[in-house]
Amino acid sequence: PGILAVVRTPDLSATPPIDGSLLVLDGVSDPGNVGTLIRTATALGVGVVSIGGADPFGPKAVRASAGTCYRARIHRAEALVDVAGALRAGGRPLLGLAAEGERTLHDVAESIRGTGFVLVVGAEPDGIAAGARAALDGLVRIPMQGDVESLNVAAAGAIALHTLSGR
Repeated sequence: PGILAVVRTPDLSATPPIDGSLLVLDGVSDPGNVGTLIRTATALGVGVVSIGGADPFGPKAVRASAGTCYRARIHRAEALVDVAGALRAGGRPLLGLAAEGERTLHDVAESIRGTGFVLVVGAEPDGIAAGARAALDGLVRIPMQGDVESLNVAAAGAIALHTLSGR
């Protein structure tokens, strides 16, 4: 197909905002998952911080985001520990999503109303990197039935964002 539009890729180097909620993509390498998570976060009014992983403006990520990456609040960081202080601004807890989380999303959602949150999701199949885990305030989990151990990162991220956003 021909060219539909020419757009400028936003500057991702700016410091993440100190207000509102954020989703941190820690090494999420599948561009389809990156785009889906950006689209979901944007739909819920949540900004995105990308650490390693797939380029949020790569062709597959742009397609999966349905172009929302161009109006999303996206920031790039080298490592979670580099931006952990800024991410905690305003009293936002720095939470990791993992199957072995100590608390359920519902429990945490009730305790953070009005403060915003920072949710960190990791790449499949390894999850959040060890260095990033050390910077977290805690791990949260999605309660699941039966013998299901985990979900795709895009599905899990969407469930978690929706629950924590109180929508």
